[in-house]
Amino acid sequence: MLIRKTGRAARPTVATYRDDPLYPRIERAVARILANGKVVAPVDVLVGMGLLAPEKLEDWRRGRVHYLEAVIKSFAEYERPRHMTAARRVASAEQKAALRALPAAPR
Repeated sequence: MLIRKTGRAARPTVATYRDDPLYPRIERAVARILANGKVVAPVDVLVGMGLLAPEKLEDWRRGRVHYLEAVIKSFAEYERPRHMTAARRVASAEQKAALRALPAAPR
């Protein structure tokens, strides 16, 4: 894990994101999502990691939960914003890779 001198976790960079302790869990969740479709949403990664119950996601979507962060599990273990940031980064990278793999549109 990357640690700053202040004792807080360092922000992952393009060069170090694979060193993040959440990376293997995120990678597995994204792979499962891509096996079933072409779109990876950060909330789907959180559900795939087991950090967000599908029922809680639906409650948030319907406005019964004001903040998604309020229903993400394991707050004590990790920082909630880190989950969202890491999930967004991986989802974005995986989507770009999937799009590059698609055949070019005929002209």
